[in-house]
Amino acid sequence: MTTAGPVSVEHLSLNDEVYTLDLSTGITKCKPVTDISRVETDQIVRLQGKRFDFSLAPDHRVPYRTKAVLPTQVTSAVKLSTQRYYKFVNEWQVIQRQKLETADVTEYADDYQICAETDLHGNTFRAALPDSCRPVQRNRDIGYSFDAETFEQYREEIESVAIETGIREGKNQRRQPFRFDGDDFVEFLGWFVTEGNVYWSKQRRTASVQIAQKTEKYRTQIKALLERMGFVVRTRPNGFRFGSYFYGQLLTDLCGKDSHSKRLPDLVWSLSCDQKQLLLDTLIDGDGNEHGVYYTASEELAGDVLRLCIELGHKPRYTIRRGVYQIFIKEVNDGFDSTIHLTTVEANTELYQLTVEDFPIVMAGRHGKFQWVGVSSVS
Repeated sequence: MTTAGPVSVEHLSLNDEVYTLDLSTGITKCKPVTDISRVETDQIVRLQGKRFDFSLAPDHRVPYRTKAVLPTQVTSAVKLSTQRYYKFVNEWQVIQRQKLETADVTEYADDYQICAETDLHGNTFRAALPDSCRPVQRNRDIGYSFDAETFEQYREEIESVAIETGIREGKNQRRQPFRFDGDDFVEFLGWFVTEGNVYWSKQRRTASVQIAQKTEKYRTQIKALLERMGFVVRTRPNGFRFGSYFYGQLLTDLCGKDSHSKRLPDLVWSLSCDQKQLLLDTLIDGDGNEHGVYYTASEELAGDVLRLCIELGHKPRYTIRRGVYQIFIKEVNDGFDSTIHLTTVEANTELYQLTVEDFPIVMAGRHGKFQWVGVSSVS
């Protein structure tokens, strides 16, 4: 598993970041691949079951636990036959990230205008700002408009004299809120990724952000969320929508334009674990089921959700049926019986060897089944 999702070993490149495990601390970190080589072998050890699938060289290292051995140990694949029952590494931790307390979408966009409404007289308002802080437009309904560069330079000064600020893409467009509670923004992204789309008008420079939902429980939840965030929405029997060219472009840039190109925005990976769990729960509410199976037609989103699983302590597993990824999200206590799941076969073939920076264990597997397993060496 890489930071770009699952990647076949033959397509790995040097410096690709993969998920590794420090056995001494139980913490997973992303580390670069430092070497890839191929070696000949005359014997393959196969470890196959519902949730695991490996073809290993006899000397390949496998981490394990047993009832008698609680600390994780490492043995070579060929020696696994010396005992019957094993447990894979089933628990790990991630480095805790700081919670996103407040989300300001100007951090994720470059082209916008900030509209500053004021109750001051025009000359008084301008006099309170530096001479070089010049608006690009004035409108009695929305106040003064500042381009992105000016707002970033004079944010504090502008907001100190404005009674309300909003964001838009350009003139003749309605302003929208741009600063939100962090949890609300994360949940909003989740609903957009799983149920959202953007409709672009062909006649005018306008866009409509739409979130589809027919289930009453989730409709109530989404409506309350959008109201807390300050969006003025139109309610339809099949969902909600609000007009905003700026948010149409922002959400497309962050999350993709349609069901086949959806993805999680990069900001997700710096969220706290609680916020990542909130995001995953929202995704499942939208396109999952009560058994913890998530469905998506987007290969990139599937990789992101698999990665999100690892970040939350869940082992990733998936299948593909008729072009749809089915991702199984469930806490498990995986193990195997060497008399059933382990075979050694004669072969005249080549296997890949990986070297990874710092840590000897990676999340890997075949056919959508992943477990923690050793690498050839550490740099």
